[in-house]
Amino acid sequence: FHNISEALEGDFHWDMHESAAWRRELHSFDYALALGMTFRISQEKRYALHLRYLISHWIAQNPPAASTGWELGPLARRVRNWILAWDLAKSAWQDGKEFHEVFWQSLAMQCVFLARHAAQVDSLDLSLHCARALMLASRVFRRPGEEFAANGRVLLARAAGSLLDCGDDAELPRPIELFELAEACVEEVIFSPPADGGPGPANFELTRRILTILEGALAPDGTLPMLGPAARSKVEELSDLYALAAVIFNEPRWKNLAGKFGILPYLILGERGKLQFEELAEEPWDSGTRAIPELGLLRFGSANRSSLLVNARPPTAGKDHQDFLSYELYVEGLRAVVDSGPYSPEGEVWSRYFSSAEAHNILLVDGQGPHAGAADRRAFADGQGLGAPPHDSDAVSRSSHEAFYSHGIIGHRAFFILGDSAWAVVDWLTGAGRLKLTNLIHLFPTLEVELCSDRAVARSRALSITIYPLGFALDSSDPVLRTWRGPGTQNQGLYSPDFGVKFPSAVVAVSSNRIDLPWIGGYVIARGSEQSLVSLEANPTEGRLSLELSGKTHRLQIS
Repeated sequence: FHNISEALEGDFHWDMHESAAWRRELHSFDYALALGMTFRISQEKRYALHLRYLISHWIAQNPPAASTGWELGPLARRVRNWILAWDLAKSAWQDGKEFHEVFWQSLAMQCVFLARHAAQVDSLDLSLHCARALMLASRVFRRPGEEFAANGRVLLARAAGSLLDCGDDAELPRPIELFELAEACVEEVIFSPPADGGPGPANFELTRRILTILEGALAPDGTLPMLGPAARSKVEELSDLYALAAVIFNEPRWKNLAGKFGILPYLILGERGKLQFEELAEEPWDSGTRAIPELGLLRFGSANRSSLLVNARPPTAGKDHQDFLSYELYVEGLRAVVDSGPYSPEGEVWSRYFSSAEAHNILLVDGQGPHAGAADRRAFADGQGLGAPPHDSDAVSRSSHEAFYSHGIIGHRAFFILGDSAWAVVDWLTGAGRLKLTNLIHLFPTLEVELCSDRAVARSRALSITIYPLGFALDSSDPVLRTWRGPGTQNQGLYSPDFGVKFPSAVVAVSSNRIDLPWIGGYVIARGSEQSLVSLEANPTEGRLSLELSGKTHRLQIS
């Protein structure tokens, strides 16, 4: 679990591991669903029998409230996994009458315990896990089923209200939180008894809205951006979610996004759902320009599957990654500039580097990253800074955001798209003093960097990009271009696509030790290595600069 392996002897202890996150995975039984699916596909009885052994072992060694397994998070996940796995593996358990009795008695006890304690849950993540488990449990237990379903719907409504609250004091949710809400809402629509021949219109339309918001946050490869402490480990789950949604909402675009009708959608919707999915028309899905104020996220892209995703959601707690005004860049569908990733699951810190400012694509001022003012935490709830103005002949500004640094320095960061294959990241600092500035650009691990006198070229077998500094003095010592890769004593360059996994990756730093305020500058990232760039003007008083890229002039204004 979390890419940490342990060999479990036959008489292992369920709370054996020192990592609380690892123990929770062991108790959550996601592998029960995997074993059940493997049995259903292969019809090899040994998978179902081993699953039966693991369930029996857990029941025998984990009396109520006596282990990690009775924490509400693992408990809710296990309830759902056991119910779904039972449906997959029950044909191999026909000779196990005693096991059936023990299984259903334990499952009922766990569901009652969950329903009794879930009302006090104040965590969004826990609320959603509990809601999904109770709504599914309502399908298999007759007598308490209505109570389970009612409790689940209350938890789900509370979580949805909290995540979609647009009040001034509300926190913007992270994409992973909205994804988990979408999963729960889709299952509520499926599992709720039909009213007047169909699901309730309020739940139906709310679910569609959440799915549409989430769709706007996806990268060109259909995955969630790695913003905050979430891992990019939801590819299959996203596919299953949009496969279910495509059928429920009769949406061909979501069929394309899902790509396939997997085992879990088939388990829930059956052969009829599979046929409905296959009969949907073919409609392309693309990662075009979208402002997502509900997430503080901007995605702007082009027809060639190039997209830049900007994170304008300020960190709200110490566990959050310091990635305010960082971004990810896909060039023709390939990852180019990336978030360094999570490495540690929530609740644990295996390396502080990954959550630090140095691990993100931001401007450091005297070594410190940007933060949002208290009055600006919800600045994007009404779309401020996230609009896409009409195209003009020079450049299109896609977003402009205000940030704060120490010593009263105000920063403005803007993102521009320059034609079909170049992007500008521009920072405008106002205030007074002489500062050290460092712009960090973290690259996908396959890219190798070559430094030239006035640019950095990054190449892999499939892609090459060039980084050109903007707005610095013209003497040979300013700016300084540096690069590093992998772990180091002073600088690190690491990429973690999932918990517990890290790869060496290149970082390009554009820096100066002697910038006088006010100042405007940044860098351009261009596809290929053949383009030429000339800086024409930098006006830090008015927040304006201009440049010539391969013979075309672009005038960039931060307002």
